[in-house]
Amino acid sequence: GQSGSGKTEAARQVIRQLLALSSQPKKEARVQNQIIASSVIIEAFGHAKTSLNNNASRVGRFTELQFNERGRLLGAKMLSYFLEKKRICRSASNPDDRNFHIFYQLLAGATAEEKTHLRLTDGQFHYLSSASLNKNRTLPGIDDVAEFGNLKTALKIMGFQKRQVAQIFQLLAAVLHLGNLTFMEDTSHANDACVVRNADTLIFVADFLGVDPNALQNTLST
Repeated sequence: GQSGSGKTEAARQVIRQLLALSSQPKKEARVQNQIIASSVIIEAFGHAKTSLNNNASRVGRFTELQFNERGRLLGAKMLSYFLEKKRICRSASNPDDRNFHIFYQLLAGATAEEKTHLRLTDGQFHYLSSASLNKNRTLPGIDDVAEFGNLKTALKIMGFQKRQVAQIFQLLAAVLHLGNLTFMEDTSHANDACVVRNADTLIFVADFLGVDPNALQNTLST
């Protein structure tokens, strides 16, 4: 189907109906909640706003619901594929396009303490279109603050601990800051094409990633 034709929403409604028709003892209710929560996570990390669709799938998803002979839910399996990775670092040619939802949700929904730790207070990132940051929550049909809250709840339902969630957000922040690195010619080393100009950004990005700053610079410039 064409973008915006309702494929994702149709799949969501079918899954919800199948879950509603199955019995719901306590154990099965937990599995149902995890299935719904997994969709929230996949959409945050694998969907993006385009000029045609506020929630366009940028990843393929295979969902298998597992029932016993009585029609009671036993479990589920989800596989993702064809993630549009280039969207992360590709400058949007259309001002209505955005990067993956998760980046905007993080910027809009993170607490002041989280933003300070992740150095997100400035909010200016090369990988994100400034016109689509939705700071005033005015984009029709999009509420990044509410969706960030839903994401946190979904991660908790899936069993992620607070420390693990914090590490995920730290990795996301590192990706955004990597996009702000600038380079200049290294005149002191004839064999080196360039070095990072804003070394302060390089240092804390390396810290976020748990790697040596020099090793990161060498990887980015060779």
